[in-house]
Amino acid sequence: MPMDMEASIPYVDAPECESLQFADNVDGYRQFSGPANLAGKNAISNELGAIFGKAYRLTIPELLFSMNRAVAGGVNQFVIHGLSYSGAYPQTTWPGHTAFRYAVSDMFSPKRPDWNHGLGPALDYMARIQYVQQTGVPRTDVAFFNKQSVTDPNAGTIYQSRDLISEGKLSRWSYTYLSPDNFGLPQAVVRDRTLAPDGPRFQAMVVLGSQNLTDSGLRRLAEFAGEGLPLIIAGGTPGRFPSENTTADRDAFEAALASLLRHENVSQVPEGRIADALASLNLTPRVGVRTNGTWYTTWREDRKAASGEVIVEPSDIPYFFDAWTGDRKPVLNYRKDGNKTTIPLDLAGNQTQIIAFSKEPLDGIVLPDFFATKWPSNVMGYAANSNEALLHIGSSNRSAEVVLSLGSRICHHSKAPGPFELGPWELVLEHWEAPEDMWDASTVAYKRNSTHQLERLVSWTELPAATNSSGLGYYSANFTWPPIPAKGSNATALGAYIELPAVLNAITVTVNGARLHPLDYAQPVADIAPHLVDGENGVVAVVPSTMWNYVRSILPDIENAGLDHLTNIGSHPDSKTENGLVGSVRIVPYEILRVGLSRNDAGCVGNA
Repeated sequence: MPMDMEASIPYVDAPECESLQFADNVDGYRQFSGPANLAGKNAISNELGAIFGKAYRLTIPELLFSMNRAVAGGVNQFVIHGLSYSGAYPQTTWPGHTAFRYAVSDMFSPKRPDWNHGLGPALDYMARIQYVQQTGVPRTDVAFFNKQSVTDPNAGTIYQSRDLISEGKLSRWSYTYLSPDNFGLPQAVVRDRTLAPDGPRFQAMVVLGSQNLTDSGLRRLAEFAGEGLPLIIAGGTPGRFPSENTTADRDAFEAALASLLRHENVSQVPEGRIADALASLNLTPRVGVRTNGTWYTTWREDRKAASGEVIVEPSDIPYFFDAWTGDRKPVLNYRKDGNKTTIPLDLAGNQTQIIAFSKEPLDGIVLPDFFATKWPSNVMGYAANSNEALLHIGSSNRSAEVVLSLGSRICHHSKAPGPFELGPWELVLEHWEAPEDMWDASTVAYKRNSTHQLERLVSWTELPAATNSSGLGYYSANFTWPPIPAKGSNATALGAYIELPAVLNAITVTVNGARLHPLDYAQPVADIAPHLVDGENGVVAVVPSTMWNYVRSILPDIENAGLDHLTNIGSHPDSKTENGLVGSVRIVPYEILRVGLSRNDAGCVGNA
């Protein structure tokens, strides 16, 4: 039904969009969430996981990628599809009734190998992100004026320039879109130079030159400017939106627009220079970013790792919340400058980091009496008590300096052994295949095992006996602890982290029979010190695939409600997908450096 989406959203109890039509476009989600946030909607929902051409091949990282894109655009609730029918369906072969004839992903059920092997932790991750995003009141820096007679059904990008989220600048402006029809909401008032002060608290409004202004919208913009809200006209002068009011005076509109452009609270800039205009008004983003990549508030855009800093206004106590494990711990490495807090971060591609701020220490979390304003890059992790911090220091050829908040300096030269790669590996592959009777659609899968010896961790598609296989891979390897030789000793305890390659679908890991906490699929790293024993240690990784490679191999035998499959939709419809554990697995030893206020080494002489 053709409509102005933004005008209608405030009147829906629980507005819902979908990943299929929005195609993971953050700007499209901004258009959806802006009116909902202005109207005070607590839940902004998304029907998640539908992608053309991805039936039986949608991976969990792809699902979370779609979720993270929506979160970056303001969505905070997600619904995924279960299996619509699990039994024998008329004129339907195994793997069973598949909605939309294999054209769209994906149905989550025990017929996915990851159902009991990694999907659960991913859903817990989604739940924690939802909880955080539904807590409190969302704040947004900038609102864009956006009037459409009919909203683009593909939710295309409206503001094409990237100056508000550009690389290499102290910038990360959050922004969203509002229709002038939203200006009639009771929340759309200006106070203390902000729009909707009890809600998003927009610091400014932008009107692109490509926009057409309604008569009522122009009047409200003039009122906003008169009440102190900064307006930025970018990329030329906007036009007039035709309306059913045939008596409206065109000359009056032009005069009102000219008056608005002369107002002291209105700036005119070229498109792509909005961030500069905001800075010239002495406005700052609530969450600033200085990085060598493009970061959104809770999401990293590209597939490359990036290092940088997050600069936020609160000077309260910062904490890291782990969306994968639920763990909470204090941030121990940051700087304070007046009312701003700067936190250095290293993020893998598509990784999420939640940072919380509290005026008082959180219950149940031990907080030291100090923090570090500087520490070396080979700090791999840490623990803390009220008197000291226990830093996990990896191998390094240089002395490293730790500077504490009260000014003391600690110099340390790590003698931890260097990292080493695990291998060779044994792979026991549990094949999931069709039952002998193809019409037995209620069967999850016929299962059989094969064993493979691997010098390198490669995709199953590179193993001749498994190139069309789907199912579960049980990978096992051993290593000796402590590693030999070591570089000496600092008379401190040794521990180690396990580093795995980015996860293709899902993974669970045990060390000496102890299951590790859920791993971040974007950066699967875990401290394994509590599970290490002297001598031989065993690692087992359980890696589920999607079902696509096997289903693809039997497509000619498949029927769905008496109809052929529609798998020729999307990009590369007939291609195989990589499966398994691919890359290298490393054990990275560390030693523990105890840091407290009682120690001061006066720094590291001759080291940067």
